[in-house]
Amino acid sequence: MAEPRIKYLTREEQGKFLGVVKSQGNQRDLTMYALMLRYGCRTEEVRGLKLEHLKLEDNSIYIARVKGSVSQYYPLRKDTRKMLEKWLAIRSKMSNADSEYLFITERSGAGMMSRQAPQKSFEKYAEIAGVTGHSPHSLRHSTAVNLLDEEVDLFDIQTWLGHSSINSTIKYLKISTGKKRVRMESILDRL
Repeated sequence: MAEPRIKYLTREEQGKFLGVVKSQGNQRDLTMYALMLRYGCRTEEVRGLKLEHLKLEDNSIYIARVKGSVSQYYPLRKDTRKMLEKWLAIRSKMSNADSEYLFITERSGAGMMSRQAPQKSFEKYAEIAGVTGHSPHSLRHSTAVNLLDEEVDLFDIQTWLGHSSINSTIKYLKISTGKKRVRMESILDRL
């Protein structure tokens, strides 16, 4: 039986998707999906982010991984920090701003947002962007592929994604991207 194909968004599709989210003016969703893409967060991980996980004074964010993965602090990029600061300013004016969770909706009250909220909004934005056939988990896969394309060491990718086993990371080596093909052709030309 063949292994299921890993679904990820190409760099172009990532740009289209985030561009649509940005054009819709939803700062929460833009920040949430940018975090998912940059840090390889699963939906449950981003839903579970708490205000205490955000350490702006140290320019870092703690991601509590699920599925036996390794939780850790990650550095914040300048643009990610700006997105977070914009979201926090909007969030502070919400009726449930006293919630411990970073990403909230008016309907979530003090609790975390529903499982359906990120899924439904992802589907809406993906359809507008013309990148259907994906789920929010495709952003996690996209993170791994982006890191591979940048020739990041497999063990560093394992650490970044929070994989407790390198076997979980190795599956991404089977993905053949255009950038990977060009690199292989260049190597073959030198042989």
